[in-house]
Amino acid sequence: MHKGCLQLLIAIFCMLPMVCLAEEENIGKRADSYFNEGYQAYFKNDVDNAILNFSKAIELNPTRSNYHLFLGKAFQKKGILPKATDELKFAVEIEPDLVEAHIKLGDCLYSQGLWSDAEKAFLKVIKLKPDDFEGYYKIGQVYIKNKRVDEAVANLLKAKDMNPEEPNIPFYLGQAYLEKDEIFLAISEFGNAIKIESNNPYYYYWRGNAYFASGDYRDPNDYYWRSVDDYQKAIEFGLATPYVYFMYGNTILNRAFYCTTANRKEDSLDLLERGIVKYKKVIELEPKASNAYNNLGLAYFYLGRLDESITAYKTAIDLEPVIAFFHDNLGDAYYKKAQFKESVTEWNLVKELDPNYIMSQIYAPVPPRPIKQKLREAKRRVE
Repeated sequence: MHKGCLQLLIAIFCMLPMVCLAEEENIGKRADSYFNEGYQAYFKNDVDNAILNFSKAIELNPTRSNYHLFLGKAFQKKGILPKATDELKFAVEIEPDLVEAHIKLGDCLYSQGLWSDAEKAFLKVIKLKPDDFEGYYKIGQVYIKNKRVDEAVANLLKAKDMNPEEPNIPFYLGQAYLEKDEIFLAISEFGNAIKIESNNPYYYYWRGNAYFASGDYRDPNDYYWRSVDDYQKAIEFGLATPYVYFMYGNTILNRAFYCTTANRKEDSLDLLERGIVKYKKVIELEPKASNAYNNLGLAYFYLGRLDESITAYKTAIDLEPVIAFFHDNLGDAYYKKAQFKESVTEWNLVKELDPNYIMSQIYAPVPPRPIKQKLREAKRRVE
């Protein structure tokens, strides 16, 4: 080979690594450029554009953990949780000590109801950052969901000691105490959350539930009937959902029943009318809310408006024909109207639907009678 050609070939081979290195640098720069575009879009809530650019960055360089982290966060923000989970798993495979990725992965798994997998992610967070509240706080939520309530309380108390200013910690601690039937501890913790963040509707809603669970509607002093105020606050702060109105109606209805037994007839009548308004609001927001129709029927029943009561019960049954106590209540309305044959039909249906049914457990001014006794009396009337 000519000496000049040989020298040229040697020069070319020497330059190849430099060319490859330059190409790698160029790919890296292009990947970073796409990532930066995605990063800016992400924080402008332009999530689709963020996903597009993060994906392009990963195509060019799939080995960067932060690329997968942010693509996972973007999918999570978009509500595409399976894809978010996959990307976050890639991120922790590439960088096992990336705490934020473990937290976000745990959040995605939690949102999908994958409690055991979420627990593993949050245990990893605790291992990596044992002096930070977030792992204990997150795993406490998981333990509430899978009914390991004592562990939930222990972890949430630890998180609370580390960060007493985070309102969601006492909020979830209140839920854990509620699961344990430690009602007054639950009320106290929901109150602590409200002290830190006084305009969060969920805190009022859950404290309202705790007050309701305590039977506050039976207190002789109206001042201590607190659930009604908390449900109202929840609505005022933006949680005007069917279920909040339903619970609002329930505490009013039960207060009405209490006032009947306490010989406060005028108060009872007024409360029954107020309860009707709340249940109608539930139905306006959710027309298929069978329980709202049933409780509307109860309010009409105790006001003596039997035709309206029967119509409400029938609608509840049309929506959910297999609920035994709907038929039981309709039977009561027919019986009170002296339509004994119809009441027999309904109470026979109760026995068919639930052979072990004894009586409605609803708190009412008149103690409910066993279904067999009612059926026996109605049959006598028919004969």
